[in-house]
Amino acid sequence: MRPILGSPELISDLAATPVGAIGQSLGEFSERAKRAAEIERQLTNGHVIIELDPGLIDPSFVADRMPSSPETVANLAEAIREHGQINPILVRPNPQAPGRYQVAFGHRRLRAVASLGRPIKAVVWYLTDEQLVVAQGQENHERKDLSYIEKARFAFRLEQRFNRTTIMAELAPRSGTVFGGG
Repeated sequence: MRPILGSPELISDLAATPVGAIGQSLGEFSERAKRAAEIERQLTNGHVIIELDPGLIDPSFVADRMPSSPETVANLAEAIREHGQINPILVRPNPQAPGRYQVAFGHRRLRAVASLGRPIKAVVWYLTDEQLVVAQGQENHERKDLSYIEKARFAFRLEQRFNRTTIMAELAPRSGTVFGGG
């Protein structure tokens, strides 16, 4: 009995046969799927910096700073134009708007880069509302120019939505001491 597609021993390149080509294509699809899954895993773990269209990014649902002056944003934009965006922003997929993102921190960088008409470098994490405000607050603790009034206003806004444990985690410095607790 003779095989339909010929004897495998007589065919040196299996990819040249219809069955071999299908098998090779399936193998390529499988490999691409594995690479895509790995990229998605890295994205959700914050290991990859990607570029996003600033027009797809919404502000955080709670403001943590006083609005920046146009001059401040223009100065930051000029620095980014000259030296590039050194630090990525942190965003999450917007839970209310599929296909969009929401900023955890980096609002001023976002405005500056958007004014340049460039994509913005970002890390994407899947964050709950609580995790987003904790990340936002922890980033603010690194700021030397954040005023007590801004901290108090942010805490007041958080109090409208979150429990004291979440608020204290947001306000706690990275060293682990509680804000105002010495």
